[in-house]
Amino acid sequence: CRDLTDIAIKAVATSCRYLSCLMMESCGLVTERSLTMLGEGCPLLRELDLTD
Repeated sequence: CRDLTDIAIKAVATSCRYLSCLMMESCGLVTERSLTMLGEGCPLLRELDLTD
């Protein structure tokens, strides 16, 4: 997901309220802002893979 950006993560965070697991390996364009949006928009998120 090398082309994934904060804009795409915002869409996920606002549309996938029941998301519990997300794999975001090698997403270099995603910033800390995305993590905040996921935390606020996906309260059931329990697993987040940010492996590079």
